[in-house]
Amino acid sequence: DQTGCPTYAGDLAQAIITLLQRPVAPRGIYHYGGNKSVTWYEFAQAIFQTAQQQDPNFKVPQLNAITTDQYPLPAPRPAYSIMDCQKIENECGIKASDWQKALNEIIGKLDN
Repeated sequence: DQTGCPTYAGDLAQAIITLLQRPVAPRGIYHYGGNKSVTWYEFAQAIFQTAQQQDPNFKVPQLNAITTDQYPLPAPRPAYSIMDCQKIENECGIKASDWQKALNEIIGKLDN
């Protein structure tokens, strides 16, 4: 029941480098994140499905969706934590991270 936009750290680092290379630093608050929202359950499914696509011998474990109440954390988390990244794209030309592409690349590197 928690939704967010996974963001590959390498993409975030590139976005920061791009901002730092600008002749004039943009002012204000800019959000940057993944391009598609998913629940944590859907993200886990995507991770294991990607692993199986790259290695047909990979056995996908059984996943069970749970609610936030069933997994208490010390700090409360918002149910919907999606940031609006239009400002960084419109004003700086930096597009949201394609987390599915990054996931595919990262899973491919794990076996090497």
